[in-house]
This record gives sequence, C-alpha cells and structure tokens, in this order.
Amino acid sequence: MKKLIRSIAVFLTVAIMLVSCASNKDITGTTVNNLRILNNTIQDTDIVVNLKEGRNPAPYADKIKTTGALNEDGSLDLYIVHTNDVHGRMDSKDGGLGYPTLSAFLQILRQKANGNVLTLEAGDVTHGTNLANFFYGENVVNLLGYMGYDAVTLGNHEFNYGLKQLNTNLIIEIARDAVPVSNNIKLGGKRILPPYRIFDFSGYRVAVIGLTTPSTSTQANPKYVEGLDFETNLVYELEQTVNEVRNKADYVIVLGHIGFDPVGKDNITSATLCRDVKGIDLFVDGHSHTRLTSPYYDGSSTTPIVQTGDYLNAVGVEKLHISADKKVETFDYYLVTKEEFEDPATSSFLSSLGILSKIEDQAVTDYIASKKATLEEVYKKEVANLPVKYDGARAIVRAEQCDLGNMVTTALATAVEADFGILNGGSFRADLGPGVVTVGDINNTLPFNNYVVLSSISGAGIYEALENGYKSYPDLAGGFPQTNLIVTADTSLEPGSRIISVALPDGTEIAKDDTEYKVATNDFMVAGGDGYTQFGKIIRYERQVNEVVIDYLKENYPLNN
Repeated sequence: MKKLIRSIAVFLTVAIMLVSCASNKDITGTTVNNLRILNNTIQDTDIVVNLKEGRNPAPYADKIKTTGALNEDGSLDLYIVHTNDVHGRMDSKDGGLGYPTLSAFLQILRQKANGNVLTLEAGDVTHGTNLANFFYGENVVNLLGYMGYDAVTLGNHEFNYGLKQLNTNLIIEIARDAVPVSNNIKLGGKRILPPYRIFDFSGYRVAVIGLTTPSTSTQANPKYVEGLDFETNLVYELEQTVNEVRNKADYVIVLGHIGFDPVGKDNITSATLCRDVKGIDLFVDGHSHTRLTSPYYDGSSTTPIVQTGDYLNAVGVEKLHISADKKVETFDYYLVTKEEFEDPATSSFLSSLGILSKIEDQAVTDYIASKKATLEEVYKKEVANLPVKYDGARAIVRAEQCDLGNMVTTALATAVEADFGILNGGSFRADLGPGVVTVGDINNTLPFNNYVVLSSISGAGIYEALENGYKSYPDLAGGFPQTNLIVTADTSLEPGSRIISVALPDGTEIAKDDTEYKVATNDFMVAGGDGYTQFGKIIRYERQVNEVVIDYLKENYPLNN
C-alpha cells in the first residue's frame, strides 16, 4: 500500500503539471478540447502527454474564458451553472434530466451569453450507477469535459475506485480542461491537487477554490484513502487561500463538497465555513443532497450557499450582472428542475433563453447508448459458480429468513468488517444460481443503486429494527429484514413483541441494552427507509451492494470450483 501511495503521488504530481499544459495545448490527441467531436461522435480521451522541458507547472494557471464579451455600457452578464451529487446519473432513464439535455442547455446558454458561462461540479459525480461504475467513472469524466465543465471538486465517492483509478480520472478531466481543484487533500503535508483556478471573463476575474469533505477520511474505504489527509487546519487554510485569491480575482467562489451535516473534529458545514471565513462571494455546495430553491444565508453571513439536491434532478444557475467598474449589481438564482426541462414552456428562465421544447444533444445520447451496449457485454461476464439455488422469490424475501438474504448480508458485513448485515427484503428481485452466474444475474437479483453503509446500532436498537421488519407479517412487505443474524421470532404474537431472541452470526447472544454493534446495511435503510430509524452514526460508505456481492462471490464461489 505504501508503494501504491508513492506511485499515486507521482501520478498526481504529473496531473497537476498538466493543468497549465492543457491550457497551452501541449497535450496531443484527437479529443482533448472542450466541445470537440470526431466524425460526429464523442470519443473517449486517448491521452498522449507532451511536456515541454523547463515549463513552470503553474498548477493555478489562469484560463481566459472570454474577451470583448461585454454589454454596450461595459457591464457583464455572467452565468454560473452548477451540479452536485449526480452519482453517475448520466441517462434521463436514471430519473434525472440526463446529460444529453444538460449538454444541449449549456450550448444554448453559452451562445446566448456570449460565452460568459462558468460551469462547476461539486463532487460525487463519477460513481453510483452500473453505467458509471463498470467503466470506473471514465465515461462520466469524459462527458464532463465534453460538456465544457470548468472546475470539478472531489467528493468522497470519487475515491470508490481506488487511488490508481482516481488518478486516471483526474488526468482525463485535465486533458478535457475540466480542472479538478481541492484546497484540503494532502499527502505528506502537500496538496495533491490545485487548490483553485482563476477564470477571466473579459477582464472580470473569478476564482474557484475547491474543498472536499473531511468525512472522506472515514466515510471512504480506508484502503483507498490511506495516507491522505482531508482536514488539517481546514478553516485556517481556506482563509489563507481566500486571502491569496482576493488579490488576484474580483469574485471568489468556493466549490465545496461539504454540505449541511456537521463533520470532522470541528463540526464543519458549508454554513460554518461561510460564517468563519470572510471574503467568500458564493459557496457552491454538495454532499448533503440538500435541494435549495433559494440561496441560504447563515445568520450574519452575507455569503449565499447554493446546492441542487441530487441525481441531476435540477441544475443550479446564478446570473450576475456586473457593472463596468466590476461591482455585482444583481444576483439572481434559478433552480431549474427536470420537470421544467421536460416542459420548458412552463419555465420563465428557459423560455427567456428561447428554449420552448425539450432539447437533447444527440452526440451525448449516442455516446451513452454506445456505453450501454458495451455494458450489456459486461453483464455477460461470468463471476462465480454457485452450488445451489438462492431463492429470491417475492413470497420468500418479503416474509421469511432465507439463504439469499443470509449470503448477501454476510457479503456486506465482510466488506466493511461489521458484526452483522441487514437489508430490506425489497432489495431482492430474482433468484441466484445454481451454477455459473454472471454480472447481469447479480444485477437482476440486486438491481438498485444503493450503497453499502457501515453504521452503528445498539442491542436494543437491533430488537426494535427487527420488530419494525416483522410488524406486517403475514402480509408481504418490502421492509421485511433479511439478515445474517440468528433471529427467533413468534409471529403469532402482536406486532412489536414478536422477536424472542437475537444472536450474532457466531452465536453470541444480543441483549436489549445499549451495547454498540457495527452493522452493514444500505443507504436507503440507514436514512430511515421502510421505517428503519434505529441506526446510529454512519461510520463509512462502501461501494454499491451489487459490486460488493460480486467481489464476495468471486472470492467464495470461484468459477473453477
């Protein structure tokens, strides 16, 4: 692992050097510039690096966005477009508005605004759907670059593929000029990414400072963040960086994957940062999946915080009218929802841009379709050989403890080193086995994009959770608990008093007391889904349930057995 960390440090140092070189076209290849298509199709970035000897790495290289794109009176209308917590939802079929629509919108907006558009991503974008995960997020970052994103900060889920893959994704972003920025990720006391980048709009200079949640150190897989520091002197160092860029820029944006839930030793939130650090003009936020229909101001702070929710259900847009003497005269905020994009005539903002019907970038649609076709081939990959059938029939997983539930929850618990695992019966949708099973078989059994979560729960909480799960019996219920716990229940008793005894998988009895246990579940349940409100603090996140189960089956039921 130490060797890996050292190699990643070298890779990331090269990645940082590429920031300035990308701006100066020192990367050769067919598709490394924004909004470029080869033979009418988007191509995956095939990067060939050509570094000139003696070049200053200049990791904070300025980028000239526009020149002469001013109004007649010398004023400037600047649009800031931002997304957060997309979690791989590139396709509108995943529930959000989708990248084909977003790409078309950005192209129209840039044309209407004479290029005065700054596009930002606040993290947790590369992981979260099979379409993203099985390409390790590379298809996502290629599309971010194609759509002309200017800056991207890292969320905790950007680390889900490990450091080596993260480095690959960062280099793709840099090649596409979607520059990754983060002020607080360090290795050996040194930042691994540029803390900021400055953008020049006809002489009006905007600085974008990146921040990554301190919770990454505990919420990401420990082996993927070993040696990295996300928190040391977070407030102090942000203050220093803000002071530095205030001497270089007219407007300062913090692009933070921070959120409204307190994290770290100092209980950091985006609101506390805006309160404690002076000089921030706008905080573009992510991480807490908070949907803000208007900017949020914390107490006496004059810094607006904006966040769009999640899963590309909305896009945030700020329109700044800036006077000839570089003063922000008006600040308008629009949360443009997927419903408005589906029927633009109902949106005053979209209508003002001349968008009156649904829009789509066909090149993005075709790119996503090509990846889906490749994914179908991935689904055919054989991963394990199961000796028996694991029955996933609805009448079983929603009414009784079963071998499929035991096996899957054991896989979850093993992955995060929990005392036990528990899932709602509604997570299971098909049988598994017997015989050779494929990636597609596992995805059919576990079709949802839920993350594995390691959480805490008390002994009393375990009994309460199980009572909640058994309350609807004999009616079939999606909330019925599948677990590798040893549960003795009497369903003839009244709901709320049906659980007689519970033991850990090794037979250790669990008492109804405040003894704390580590439990592996999914993000749906830990958030209170199906009435499960008994979970305590989230210790960390893992990958998706199906990814973890695939690895477990490979290890325990190899193809050659």
